[in-house]
Amino acid sequence: MLTGNIPKSAIDEETSAIDEETSAINLATNEQQRLHQLEGASAINEETSAINLATSAIDEETVNNQSAINEETSAINEETSAIDEETVNNQNEQQRLHQLEGAVQAQPASYSLLSNT
Repeated sequence: MLTGNIPKSAIDEETSAIDEETSAINLATNEQQRLHQLEGASAINEETSAINLATSAIDEETVNNQSAINEETSAINEETSAIDEETVNNQNEQQRLHQLEGAVQAQPASYSLLSNT
């Protein structure tokens, strides 16, 4: 334990030295926090870039899939049109056959016999 009076100037010098040391510690702490924030921001930027690349790849795949779907839909539509046209042709042919059958059945029996000889 100290005995006697400590001059005020010595106390002031010690207080000033402590203040400077505290200020230096605060600056170092602030710098360290800033560096951690920058590292965090850098990691976030890298992750965001990776997400953006993945999103671009997904977008490209979506466009490719949509193009393939559109091509397949066009092919199906063409095939459906061809089937529809064939169906109409078949219906018309059936109608003509029914008309011919009706005409043949409507012929007089004598005409039918004469035409066989």
